[in-house]
Amino acid sequence: MLLTSRPASALQSIRPAKIKFYLRGMREMGFAPGEVLRGSSVNERSLQDRFTLIQIPDYIRIVSNMMEISQDPSLAFKLGGYLELGDLGVLGGAIYASQNFKQGMEIWQNYNRLFFGDLIAVRQFRHSNMQYYEFVPQVPLRPHLLQFFMEEKIAVETTFARKLNYSSPETQYFSVTYPRPEHGNLYDEILQLEVEFGAKRNLIGSHYRDPNYFRRFESANEELLEVCLECLKEITNIADSHDTLSPRVKQLLLNSLPNVPALSSLAVAFRMSTRTFGRHLAMEQTSYKLLLAEVREELATNYLLTTTMSADRIALQLGYKDTGNLRKAFKQWTGSTMKQFRENYSR
Repeated sequence: MLLTSRPASALQSIRPAKIKFYLRGMREMGFAPGEVLRGSSVNERSLQDRFTLIQIPDYIRIVSNMMEISQDPSLAFKLGGYLELGDLGVLGGAIYASQNFKQGMEIWQNYNRLFFGDLIAVRQFRHSNMQYYEFVPQVPLRPHLLQFFMEEKIAVETTFARKLNYSSPETQYFSVTYPRPEHGNLYDEILQLEVEFGAKRNLIGSHYRDPNYFRRFESANEELLEVCLECLKEITNIADSHDTLSPRVKQLLLNSLPNVPALSSLAVAFRMSTRTFGRHLAMEQTSYKLLLAEVREELATNYLLTTTMSADRIALQLGYKDTGNLRKAFKQWTGSTMKQFRENYSR
């Protein structure tokens, strides 16, 4: 199985390819795109723009829609079965052309966030003769979301390996923190071992010296690999680039919370006077106050949609000394209370 170890960002967005994959899989099951995208700001036309970024609230709404209309708790496993190499675009081409599983895994580690996003990071470690990967939610995800994302990873990566016609290292151990679902037999069938449910950690383990890590792929192609990697670097640069000041300020604010840096401290960080810093932001039609509010709003909505965190804890995470101030601000941002917002997206 191919896994990612890139750290997550709470402001992470999803690329259009992921949603297009969902639409194709759901269409195969008989559901129209309008049903899947209902209530989100995403439409089929916007998905044709390669620079489109799907924000987390829209992503959660789409996942919730799929689970609601399908009424299938094992939906993530079924969606994985519809995967085609083309769904992963140039990333699929790079792994297809890699030399072996080890190199393919490294490519996946570096770039799969372009497809999956970063709500769940993966920590690697060795113990004795075992190689372990721990799935670490970057925020305390709701159990049904954690289960969906874990099952999606299992299904997509297993299907991907099968379509490439190679043998991945044999899984010796697998544990998840949520209870065994009614479709727990699918775990047994796919992973071919007894999964530990209700564990303390989400872990997968295999023997470190498994020869399948190093067995050469029949599809290995150095020239194609080089071209694909160059494309992936370019796509990543586009996704991560910040041509203006405000996105960089938002990232710094994000990294600083729950400690809220003063305007003067931000100016120093960007090697400007406070006056010059404010003028540059004004040229981008924004301000320190507006950017701080945007970061807090994005984080608050993400926490409400993906976690079970209380309003008090969210307020602390966002640097508020009083939860009442957060509640008041949230009503101004969204037009609804925090409770109403969470309940609306949980339907």
